[in-house]
Amino acid sequence: MILKEASNTENHARPWWFTNSARTAFEALLRGVVWKEGTSLLMPAYIGFTEREGSGVFDPVRKTGTPYTFYPLGERLEIDLGSMGAMLATGKHPMLLVIHYFGLAHVDMGKLRELCHAHGTLLVEDCAHVPGPVGHTTDLGTYGDAAIYSLHKVLPMPDGGVLRLNNPKLPRPVLKEGEGGPASTLEQVLRADMAAIAADRIRNYVYLLEKLRDVDGLEILYPSLGGQVPHNFPIRVKDGLREKLYFALMEDGMPTIALYYRMIQELPAVSYPLSHALATDILNLPVHQDTTLADLEALCGAIKSKLEVLRT
Repeated sequence: MILKEASNTENHARPWWFTNSARTAFEALLRGVVWKEGTSLLMPAYIGFTEREGSGVFDPVRKTGTPYTFYPLGERLEIDLGSMGAMLATGKHPMLLVIHYFGLAHVDMGKLRELCHAHGTLLVEDCAHVPGPVGHTTDLGTYGDAAIYSLHKVLPMPDGGVLRLNNPKLPRPVLKEGEGGPASTLEQVLRADMAAIAADRIRNYVYLLEKLRDVDGLEILYPSLGGQVPHNFPIRVKDGLREKLYFALMEDGMPTIALYYRMIQELPAVSYPLSHALATDILNLPVHQDTTLADLEALCGAIKSKLEVLRT
């Protein structure tokens, strides 16, 4: 029958669900999973906690009672495909979560996807630091069977998340009252020029890379972006000076972020020493679109001068 006007809301609709946060999006996904005895979700062994924000991606795991197992990461949060393959080969992990820390991939996502498919494991991408899914310029978020996004970490808004389902076999999420994204957030998403935002972030990252490349006491974790759009500029502050540098910059009105300064209690230092060592050293510098080159020049000057004093 010919209809007077279109009425099918699912016709040509992307499988995206807008939520009030990324953690709500992840919780909605986990609510639809039935775990067989002895199976668990594979999660990276680098998840932080703050009193104000909780533990982000781990909160939905606790809330839904999802069984979990941590997998190890390397010095730069990279995933070893060999050890990952061995874990997936056990058949005990029907779902794998990979986190794109700092908006960057820390493994060959194409090979990881192939590995997951070979072992019947669902791949979920945590794209909380990735600009998307609307108009983003990277391919992160398209490899997994599902991906979650945090809109407020990219755009100037207080909330907003997205659950993206790339696998049509996954059940549609059922959002509870109050879990949807507000209209004001959706308006900002539609108005945002994501290509321009991405260009600003890349420009700022490259500027910091050139200015801080040879500074004593710092290690730049990722000297190449590889075409990706960064969320921030992570550095490793040596000699246990991260905390002192962080507060010294704060005193000058130059806020930075320590991702993370504390691990969740499920990741004790005795079992995950590398995770805790990274949490002690990593400092993240801003590259967001509101940051000007003049801002970054002042920040780099402050970092150099304060580090020189702290290292004497």
